[in-house]
Amino acid sequence: MIRKLFISIVFQVFLLGIDAPQNLEIIHESCTFQLTWDEVQDSTFLVYTIYQNSQYRGITGDPNFIDSDIYPGIDYCYYVTARDYYGIHSNPSNTVCSSTDCETEIELNIGNGPSYVAVWWEFPEILGTDPFEIIIYKDGVEYASVGGDEDYFIDSIGEYGNTYCYHLVAQYEIGIYLLTEEQCEIYLECNPLQGDVNWDGEINVLDILSTINCIMDIDSGNECNCADFNIDGSINILDIISLINEILY
Repeated sequence: MIRKLFISIVFQVFLLGIDAPQNLEIIHESCTFQLTWDEVQDSTFLVYTIYQNSQYRGITGDPNFIDSDIYPGIDYCYYVTARDYYGIHSNPSNTVCSSTDCETEIELNIGNGPSYVAVWWEFPEILGTDPFEIIIYKDGVEYASVGGDEDYFIDSIGEYGNTYCYHLVAQYEIGIYLLTEEQCEIYLECNPLQGDVNWDGEINVLDILSTINCIMDIDSGNECNCADFNIDGSINILDIISLINEILY
Protein backbone atom coordinates (compact mmCIF):
# COMPACT_ATOMS: atom_id res chain seq x y z
CA MET A 1 0.00 0.00 0.00
CA ILE A 2 2.75 2.45 0.98
CA ARG A 3 4.73 1.54 -2.15
CA LYS A 4 1.72 2.18 -4.38
CA LEU A 5 1.14 5.55 -2.69
CA PHE A 6 4.80 6.50 -3.21
CA ILE A 7 4.65 5.54 -6.90
CA SER A 8 1.45 7.56 -7.28
CA ILE A 9 3.08 10.67 -5.77
CA VAL A 10 6.14 10.30 -7.99
CA PHE A 11 3.89 9.92 -11.03
CA GLN A 12 1.97 13.09 -10.20
CA VAL A 13 5.07 15.16 -9.44
CA PHE A 14 7.35 14.13 -12.26
CA LEU A 15 4.94 13.14 -15.01
CA LEU A 16 2.00 15.44 -14.52
CA GLY A 17 4.14 18.38 -13.36
CA ILE A 18 2.90 21.85 -12.53
CA ASP A 19 0.40 23.82 -14.58
CA ALA A 20 1.74 26.36 -17.07
CA PRO A 21 0.93 30.06 -16.55
CA GLN A 22 -2.03 31.16 -18.65
CA ASN A 23 -3.09 34.36 -20.43
CA LEU A 24 0.25 36.16 -20.46
CA GLU A 25 -0.22 39.80 -21.51
CA ILE A 26 2.16 42.70 -22.05
CA ILE A 27 1.37 46.33 -21.28
CA HIS A 28 3.58 49.09 -22.66
CA GLU A 29 3.96 51.85 -20.06
CA SER A 30 6.35 54.72 -20.81
CA CYS A 31 9.78 53.11 -21.12
CA THR A 32 8.81 49.82 -19.43
CA PHE A 33 6.94 46.61 -20.20
CA GLN A 34 4.57 45.23 -17.58
CA LEU A 35 3.85 41.50 -17.89
CA THR A 36 0.80 39.95 -16.22
CA TRP A 37 -0.64 36.43 -16.23
CA ASP A 38 -3.10 34.25 -14.35
CA GLU A 39 -1.86 32.94 -11.03
CA VAL A 40 -0.99 29.23 -10.99
CA GLN A 41 -3.24 27.41 -8.52
CA ASP A 42 -0.99 24.58 -7.37
CA SER A 43 0.01 23.76 -3.80
CA THR A 44 3.55 22.90 -4.89
CA PHE A 45 4.13 26.20 -6.72
CA LEU A 46 7.36 28.07 -5.85
CA VAL A 47 8.31 30.77 -8.40
CA TYR A 48 7.77 31.99 -11.96
CA THR A 49 10.68 32.29 -14.40
CA ILE A 50 10.51 34.98 -17.08
CA TYR A 51 12.28 34.62 -20.42
CA GLN A 52 13.05 37.45 -22.84
CA ASN A 53 13.86 36.43 -26.43
CA SER A 54 14.43 32.86 -25.12
CA GLN A 55 16.99 34.10 -22.57
CA TYR A 56 16.52 34.06 -18.80
CA ARG A 57 15.26 37.46 -17.63
CA GLY A 58 14.30 37.01 -13.99
CA ILE A 59 12.12 35.31 -11.39
CA THR A 60 9.19 36.44 -9.28
CA GLY A 61 6.74 34.95 -6.84
CA ASP A 62 3.90 37.15 -8.10
CA PRO A 63 1.94 36.86 -11.38
CA ASN A 64 3.47 40.05 -12.78
CA PHE A 65 6.86 41.41 -13.81
CA ILE A 66 8.16 44.84 -14.86
CA ASP A 67 11.02 45.09 -17.36
CA SER A 68 12.56 48.56 -17.61
CA ASP A 69 15.74 47.45 -19.36
CA ILE A 70 14.41 47.95 -22.88
CA TYR A 71 15.70 49.94 -25.84
CA PRO A 72 14.16 51.29 -29.06
CA GLY A 73 14.28 49.36 -32.32
CA ILE A 74 14.21 45.87 -30.78
CA ASP A 75 11.36 43.35 -30.80
CA TYR A 76 11.08 41.79 -27.35
CA CYS A 77 9.25 38.49 -26.90
CA TYR A 78 8.42 36.98 -23.51
CA TYR A 79 7.12 33.75 -22.06
CA VAL A 80 6.83 32.50 -18.47
CA THR A 81 7.18 29.12 -16.78
CA ALA A 82 6.21 28.03 -13.28
CA ARG A 83 8.50 26.00 -11.02
CA ASP A 84 7.47 23.88 -8.06
CA TYR A 85 9.21 22.87 -4.83
CA TYR A 86 10.67 19.81 -6.55
CA GLY A 87 12.47 21.91 -9.17
CA ILE A 88 10.13 20.86 -11.96
CA HIS A 89 9.34 23.52 -14.56
CA SER A 90 5.98 23.76 -16.27
CA ASN A 91 5.48 24.10 -19.98
CA PRO A 92 5.90 27.69 -21.18
CA SER A 93 3.02 30.11 -21.25
CA ASN A 94 1.86 31.76 -24.43
CA THR A 95 4.41 34.15 -25.98
CA VAL A 96 3.81 37.90 -26.22
CA CYS A 97 5.93 40.42 -28.15
CA SER A 98 6.27 44.18 -28.25
CA SER A 99 8.75 46.99 -29.04
CA THR A 100 9.24 50.56 -27.90
CA ASP A 101 10.11 53.87 -29.49
CA CYS A 102 11.09 55.31 -26.11
CA GLU A 103 14.39 57.14 -26.43
CA THR A 104 16.85 56.14 -23.72
CA GLU A 105 19.72 58.47 -22.90
CA ILE A 106 22.75 56.96 -21.21
CA GLU A 107 24.44 58.99 -18.49
CA LEU A 108 27.68 60.70 -19.50
CA ASN A 109 30.21 61.75 -16.87
CA ILE A 110 32.64 64.61 -17.45
CA GLY A 111 35.54 66.30 -15.68
CA ASN A 112 38.64 68.33 -16.40
CA GLY A 113 42.30 68.38 -15.47
CA PRO A 114 45.38 70.34 -16.47
CA SER A 115 45.03 70.79 -20.25
CA TYR A 116 42.41 68.12 -20.81
CA VAL A 117 38.72 67.28 -20.57
CA ALA A 118 37.77 63.70 -19.72
CA VAL A 119 34.47 61.93 -20.40
CA TRP A 120 33.52 58.45 -19.22
CA TRP A 121 30.46 56.25 -19.59
CA GLU A 122 28.93 52.80 -19.26
CA PHE A 123 26.89 51.46 -22.18
CA PRO A 124 24.71 48.40 -21.46
CA GLU A 125 24.89 44.98 -23.01
CA ILE A 126 21.87 44.50 -25.28
CA LEU A 127 20.66 41.00 -26.12
CA GLY A 128 24.04 39.63 -25.17
CA THR A 129 26.09 42.06 -27.27
CA ASP A 130 28.26 45.06 -26.43
CA PRO A 131 28.69 48.07 -28.75
CA PHE A 132 31.39 47.66 -31.39
CA GLU A 133 32.09 51.38 -31.80
CA ILE A 134 31.53 54.54 -29.81
CA ILE A 135 31.53 57.88 -31.61
CA ILE A 136 32.40 61.05 -29.66
CA TYR A 137 30.78 64.32 -30.68
CA LYS A 138 32.26 67.65 -29.58
CA ASP A 139 30.06 70.72 -29.87
CA GLY A 140 27.69 68.75 -32.12
CA VAL A 141 30.38 67.65 -34.60
CA GLU A 142 31.78 64.12 -34.94
CA TYR A 143 35.18 64.40 -33.29
CA ALA A 144 36.65 60.95 -32.54
CA SER A 145 35.76 57.29 -32.12
CA VAL A 146 36.89 54.45 -29.86
CA GLY A 147 36.23 50.73 -29.67
CA GLY A 148 33.13 49.44 -27.97
CA ASP A 149 35.14 48.03 -25.08
CA GLU A 150 36.42 51.48 -24.08
CA ASP A 151 34.71 53.40 -21.28
CA TYR A 152 36.52 56.77 -21.28
CA PHE A 153 38.04 59.39 -23.58
CA ILE A 154 40.51 62.19 -22.85
CA ASP A 155 40.49 65.29 -25.04
CA SER A 156 43.72 67.26 -24.77
CA ILE A 157 42.97 69.71 -27.58
CA GLY A 158 41.32 72.99 -26.57
CA GLU A 159 41.72 76.63 -25.74
CA TYR A 160 41.99 77.88 -22.20
CA GLY A 161 38.71 79.14 -20.78
CA ASN A 162 36.53 77.68 -23.54
CA THR A 163 33.63 75.42 -22.66
CA TYR A 164 33.18 72.30 -24.78
CA CYS A 165 30.12 70.06 -24.95
CA TYR A 166 30.21 66.32 -25.63
CA HIS A 167 27.79 63.53 -26.39
CA LEU A 168 28.32 59.93 -27.54
CA VAL A 169 26.66 57.46 -29.89
CA ALA A 170 27.21 53.71 -29.39
CA GLN A 171 26.69 51.37 -32.35
CA TYR A 172 25.73 47.72 -31.88
CA GLU A 173 26.10 44.88 -34.39
CA ILE A 174 22.37 44.21 -34.10
CA GLY A 175 21.68 47.61 -35.67
CA ILE A 176 20.91 49.50 -32.48
CA TYR A 177 22.22 52.97 -31.64
CA LEU A 178 22.26 54.39 -28.12
CA LEU A 179 22.93 58.05 -27.28
CA THR A 180 24.24 59.67 -24.14
CA GLU A 181 23.05 62.91 -22.68
CA GLU A 182 25.14 65.99 -23.50
CA GLN A 183 27.59 67.28 -20.91
CA CYS A 184 29.78 70.40 -21.00
CA GLU A 185 33.04 71.30 -19.28
CA ILE A 186 35.52 74.18 -19.31
CA TYR A 187 39.02 73.60 -20.70
CA LEU A 188 41.70 74.64 -18.22
CA GLU A 189 45.44 74.86 -18.77
CA CYS A 190 46.06 75.02 -15.05
CA ASN A 191 44.30 74.28 -11.79
CA PRO A 192 41.98 77.11 -10.67
CA LEU A 193 43.66 76.75 -7.25
CA GLN A 194 46.96 78.43 -8.08
CA GLY A 195 49.90 76.38 -6.80
CA ASP A 196 48.02 73.08 -6.61
CA VAL A 197 50.41 71.48 -9.08
CA ASN A 198 49.32 67.88 -8.45
CA TRP A 199 45.57 68.69 -8.53
CA ASP A 200 44.74 67.16 -5.15
CA GLY A 201 42.63 70.11 -4.02
CA GLU A 202 45.12 71.72 -1.66
CA ILE A 203 48.53 73.42 -1.62
CA ASN A 204 51.13 71.51 0.41
CA VAL A 205 54.60 69.98 0.32
CA LEU A 206 53.51 67.52 -2.38
CA ASP A 207 53.15 70.44 -4.76
CA ILE A 208 56.73 71.47 -3.97
CA LEU A 209 57.90 67.96 -4.86
CA SER A 210 55.85 68.07 -8.09
CA THR A 211 57.44 71.41 -8.99
CA ILE A 212 60.94 70.01 -8.35
CA ASN A 213 60.13 67.09 -10.65
CA CYS A 214 59.08 69.53 -13.36
CA ILE A 215 62.30 71.54 -12.97
CA MET A 216 64.41 68.37 -13.20
CA ASP A 217 62.32 67.05 -16.13
CA ILE A 218 61.37 63.98 -14.09
CA ASP A 219 57.75 64.81 -14.79
CA SER A 220 56.91 66.64 -18.00
CA GLY A 221 53.18 65.87 -17.98
CA ASN A 222 50.25 68.25 -18.04
CA GLU A 223 50.72 69.07 -14.34
CA CYS A 224 53.88 71.03 -15.21
CA ASN A 225 51.66 73.59 -16.95
CA CYS A 226 50.60 74.60 -13.45
CA ALA A 227 54.05 74.71 -11.88
CA ASP A 228 54.81 78.34 -12.84
CA PHE A 229 53.45 79.58 -9.53
CA ASN A 230 54.82 83.13 -9.76
CA ILE A 231 53.72 83.38 -13.42
CA ASP A 232 57.05 84.66 -14.76
CA GLY A 233 57.05 82.38 -17.79
CA SER A 234 59.48 79.77 -16.47
CA ILE A 235 59.57 77.00 -13.87
CA ASN A 236 62.50 77.41 -11.49
CA ILE A 237 63.62 77.84 -7.88
CA LEU A 238 61.59 81.06 -7.57
CA ASP A 239 58.38 79.03 -7.96
CA ILE A 240 59.49 76.75 -5.13
CA ILE A 241 60.20 79.76 -2.89
CA SER A 242 56.77 81.20 -3.74
CA LEU A 243 55.12 77.90 -2.89
CA ILE A 244 56.95 77.65 0.44
CA ASN A 245 55.86 81.18 1.32
CA GLU A 246 52.26 80.31 0.36
CA ILE A 247 52.30 77.23 2.59
CA LEU A 248 53.98 78.92 5.57
CA TYR A 249 52.25 82.29 5.47
